[in-house]
Amino acid sequence: MRKKVWIKCVSLTSLLLILLALLTPGYIIYNTHAQSDHSERIVVATTHPFLASLVKLIGDVYVDVIDIIPPGIDPHEYELPIDIIRKIGSSDIIIIDALHHLPVSDRIYELYRDKSIVLLDELLKAGWKPEKIPGTDVENLHEVFFDRKALTITIDIVSNILIKAASNKGLKIAEYLSTKSEEVKKALLRSFAEAKRIIESLGIDSVALYSPVLYYLMRSLGINISIILTPDPETEPSPLSLQALRSQTSRCLLISSDLERVDINRLSESLSPFGINVIFIEALPLDPLDLQIFPISVSSRLIECAKVNMSLTSTSKSTAGSVTGDQQAYLSYLLPAGSAVLGLILGVTLGFLLGKRYRGRSL
Repeated sequence: MRKKVWIKCVSLTSLLLILLALLTPGYIIYNTHAQSDHSERIVVATTHPFLASLVKLIGDVYVDVIDIIPPGIDPHEYELPIDIIRKIGSSDIIIIDALHHLPVSDRIYELYRDKSIVLLDELLKAGWKPEKIPGTDVENLHEVFFDRKALTITIDIVSNILIKAASNKGLKIAEYLSTKSEEVKKALLRSFAEAKRIIESLGIDSVALYSPVLYYLMRSLGINISIILTPDPETEPSPLSLQALRSQTSRCLLISSDLERVDINRLSESLSPFGINVIFIEALPLDPLDLQIFPISVSSRLIECAKVNMSLTSTSKSTAGSVTGDQQAYLSYLLPAGSAVLGLILGVTLGFLLGKRYRGRSL
């Protein structure tokens, strides 16, 4: 059967309309509720930048967020300064992503157990179940918020936490927080659906992963995992796993540049002779507004995977089922041009909103 690569589904016009549709509800809510100054705020400390962005997005002008672990710091080796410990202690709520993974999270929980909420425990109580890392009997607890179901539950959990804290402070904002969380949830679900459609149109059905960090995100986008090189993102892959990767049909290896510690040059040099393309993805939406569209942002990076697959197909097949020269030329144009224009669209749209953003301050 002749393989059709529907690259036209990733048209820039379509992406622009999607982005505007996703961001407009949040902007409308902002204009409705964020015109006056609110001196009383809910102070929330979080152990994960993803959670910090989510709290800011839902809590809007009513929250101040303490992002406990600064961006760019190795969380496994981070030691809390005394002033940060005191600041955390003055917060209303502490949301810890999981225990027994980072020493800093365990220490915070020991110090402030009465005001700490462990997100993973709440997810399990709500019925979410982690999957096992392929090829092992170990549950994958890495970046569970990338799972679409876990993320929707997390939004409800964060919303309920903020509503309770607001009530304790005498803030009558329960209806606002509920409305905002539903808008965020709808925007993310639309973003996941559109990202999945883009990936299907590109003909990407499987990828290789460096570690389980991106596992839940890829599965939520409908992508199969051909191999995971190492079960621990802090441990380098073994020679056997690299050898197994070379024999896989998937020629695309994904690495999260902001979550996985990898010697990029050495890995790329060792795999390039085998036709394996290493693609780096910035998975964490550090800006709250980016969080609503991060699945689409990630899917746009996978255009490179489609380019690799098309190249292999045209090399190995000369029949009518192979990729045509026109498709190759179109994709070669789309990759740089699409990235540039998408970046411009994001910059203009987010820049406009950021000029009037909800001002959820970070401490």
